[in-house]
Amino acid sequence: LKQVRFKRLPLGPICAALRVGQSGSLHFAACGMDDQLRQQQAERFAAVRQCRTQLADLSRCPSCQRTWELPEPHGGVCTVCGVMVEYVAGVDNAVVDEAFDFCTQHATQYPIEVRNFSGDHICDITVQPSTTLADAKAQIATRCGVAVPLQRLLRGDQELQGDETVLGCDVGAITLVKSDARRQLAADAAKGLQSKRIERVQKAFETLASLDDGAAEVLESMVETAAGGDGVTETQKRERRKAVDHVVESIGRAGEAVLDCHLPMLVGLLRGESSQLVHAAVCDVLGTLGSAGAVYAPDVAACLGHTEKNIFSVRFQSDHVAACEALWRFGPEVANAYKGQMLSEESEVADLCGFLGRFAQRGSEGEQHAKQAAAWLGGLLGDPRSHSAACRALADLGPVAAQPYIDQMLETDQNSEVILRDLSNWKDADVLARALFHREAAFRRDACARLAALGPLVSNPVAASIAGLLQDPDAAVQIAAFEALLECRRLDPGLAGRVGAFLRSARLQPLQPHQRDAACRLLVGMRASAELETCLAHGGSGLKRQACVGLGQLGADAAPCKPALERACASDESLYVRGLGVVRVAAAATEALRAISAAQRG
Repeated sequence: LKQVRFKRLPLGPICAALRVGQSGSLHFAACGMDDQLRQQQAERFAAVRQCRTQLADLSRCPSCQRTWELPEPHGGVCTVCGVMVEYVAGVDNAVVDEAFDFCTQHATQYPIEVRNFSGDHICDITVQPSTTLADAKAQIATRCGVAVPLQRLLRGDQELQGDETVLGCDVGAITLVKSDARRQLAADAAKGLQSKRIERVQKAFETLASLDDGAAEVLESMVETAAGGDGVTETQKRERRKAVDHVVESIGRAGEAVLDCHLPMLVGLLRGESSQLVHAAVCDVLGTLGSAGAVYAPDVAACLGHTEKNIFSVRFQSDHVAACEALWRFGPEVANAYKGQMLSEESEVADLCGFLGRFAQRGSEGEQHAKQAAAWLGGLLGDPRSHSAACRALADLGPVAAQPYIDQMLETDQNSEVILRDLSNWKDADVLARALFHREAAFRRDACARLAALGPLVSNPVAASIAGLLQDPDAAVQIAAFEALLECRRLDPGLAGRVGAFLRSARLQPLQPHQRDAACRLLVGMRASAELETCLAHGGSGLKRQACVGLGQLGADAAPCKPALERACASDESLYVRGLGVVRVAAAATEALRAISAAQRG
């Protein structure tokens, strides 16, 4: 060995591999020159090859001084510093330099043959020294239809990213085939699933999620192994299933291109008996396909009846509910074909109702789907076990879809507060008014409370219906109706008689002072002096005093009531009988007379 020559070259044109399909390689050739230049290049390199001697053992790289094993008998590239080592005998270095410079100068375009991992030809592309990764991937996507996100351009085991050029442009007469390190990692993990290092297995699973459909077989093997096997504890099984569930959800979030590549794998997971705990996640992902996923309906329907809750799912749902949701997302027509199976599990009906309530979407198609979902829910209203859940779901669908089923929703004696609370979200007083005539006092009372919350939104006809409950046999309903009228602030004079009658009979259910004050203010707003006079004559001391205050506020309009006020002032009862309450009434009556007289003089 007479002479050792070193030449630093960029690794781009030497150690590069392009993953296409399962895996792939870049085959470089300095072919961008005419036949004469090609012949000159061949002669120059032939002179170099003739001078090579037998390679001697070298324990260290002469450039970086690190231990290094040469991979081939005629030299190679240091994996640490990237130096090309050539062993030359009997030839001046200038000869070798001239050969490399000649190639660099004339070979400006490189046709690249793209092959898969098996060595089969896929397509050809042409790159220049300035061609970037994005340019090369775009050419491959155009020629063979492989999406850019699924392509990997590697330098050794490192993936090239950003705006790096495909070629370093120093030399192009190199052909190199590299295996896919990512795939090897996944394959090793599949063989070593008995390991206790769950974190390592999860990482391998996530790696597979980013690969194309070639990963399906490996991932499916890992799932099967994760579900069973000798020497694997139940804790390890749960951890591994959780990892698979996480990967399936990651595929659903990765975008349409990745999802399309993994569809065969996902359907395969559905058909695997040993991986039921990931069925819910797979159904969720397939449901995102919408009507395009109808072809997978039979596979999804196979999960119906599996009611075990998936403890790894974010929503803690069973396979049955996940399958129901996916079938509905495929379209109501698809769901109708499996309606009997979907409703066969009584324990899952509530969860299914909850999903149907959330199913309504904006737009005409969503409205149509909501109406079909409402028809399903309407059929569940007759079952006491599902009535409450169906009512809640119908309320979520909105008044357009649920309007025909309101009477059925109210055909129950239980859960009045929950049902009316959900209906009140519509802000529709006419809907709540239907419950004012319910046979159960709890419904009538809660309906008044919900109408009171709507306040001025209540129309006059609804207010009249509320006033009718002032004579309800149930005292609590009377108070609720009275408070609803106060909140509605309806000044219809036709309601004055009912309000006055309620005030005079309120001894059965004593009113609070603020309620009496509000009622009298309501009568003042109605200009109902006759009703106030009746309250003054037949009410309790508290009501009499508030009636006097109200008559004083009416001014001259209360002039016909002056005799009644004078009688209240001229009471001849003893102090012991009258008590402090009568004294207060007399003082309020005297003040009211002064206000009326002043208004008449003015």
